[in-house]
Amino acid sequence: IFYISLGFVIPYTLSVPFLVDFLKISNLYGLYIIGVGIYFSFISVFYTGVLSSWHLFVEMNIYNIVAAFVKLIIGITVALLMPSGSLLIASFVLSSVFLAIAFQQLLKKHGLKNSNALKREIKNSDQGIFEKSFIPVFVFSTLITLLNNVDTLTVKVVGSAELTGYFGACNMLGKMIFWVNGAILAVFIPTVFASSGQGKV
Repeated sequence: IFYISLGFVIPYTLSVPFLVDFLKISNLYGLYIIGVGIYFSFISVFYTGVLSSWHLFVEMNIYNIVAAFVKLIIGITVALLMPSGSLLIASFVLSSVFLAIAFQQLLKKHGLKNSNALKREIKNSDQGIFEKSFIPVFVFSTLITLLNNVDTLTVKVVGSAELTGYFGACNMLGKMIFWVNGAILAVFIPTVFASSGQGKV
């Protein structure tokens, strides 16, 4: 899994100079820090899949909540004391590092004492499912991420950094409203139709 993570980080690192020119970014250190975040995020996502298969949702969600608070506290501290884009990005990276380490310890707690045990677990699983699902899921997730953020990237290319900041904040607020309403409707509508089908409405 560590080598697979590097397989994503190395091409990204090599593309940083292109991204700096394309997005008109003056400080490239933040982009390199994002590369570190990609590495640990990929590892934590892989661990999440293993833990989910063991139905350890409660412990996993507790760690996710703690990581969110760690990111929030560090982000606020940096914004107040040392305003810097690179340092703010580092707060997100530290959250990813925390999750990767925490999930690794959780795996050890529940039986996987070392990386060799994890390799045996993967080897004993259905390799066909892993190989067939990995690429489609990765491609689909990448496309969804690009579609959700292509508007902000476009504004960054054609507009100023300040305009992009305002747009990004409004964009995030709009997504929060959309996902909250979507979650409510996802629960509410099936319940209403089920009750209607049973003659309760």
